Amino acid sequence: MVPTTSSTQSLRSLSADDTSKLNSLPLVDITGLDNYAINDLILELDHFIDKETIEDLQQEIKVENLKLQWGIPKDFRFTERRNKEIDLVLGELEENAYRYAGKFSEQEIKGMRKMFQTNRGEGIFDKAWVIFNQSLSLIFI
Repeated sequence: MVPTTSSTQSLRSLSADDTSKLNSLPLVDITGLDNYAINDLILELDHFIDKETIEDLQQEIKVENLKLQWGIPKDFRFTERRNKEIDLVLGELEENAYRYAGKFSEQEIKGMRKMFQTNRGEGIFDKAWVIFNQSLSLIFI
């Protein structure tokens, strides 16, 4: 795992395209880390790299190689990818939908109250409790 020769390259030496590719990883933002060593960065990013990310990188490398073989300009894009802002907005919408789905309607609340009050107030202790609470409410009114 340790390279035979150490690298002295920092993030400053990366191209803008490479920097944007690193920033496109989920949960990664490397802006302002120009003096950080590339080897250290890759070691830290190991926690965020999953199978899907590796497959995306393999596909990108394959596309770049095909562009070179076929003589297609470098700025040509075969596929367009969503940016992080869209993912953040979609995540927020999913959160709102989840929270909205967790709210009970008035009819559901009434049904739950009836369900929880089943056989309540029928025993001698429950009847004494109800009478006691009613008498307390009359005193404080």
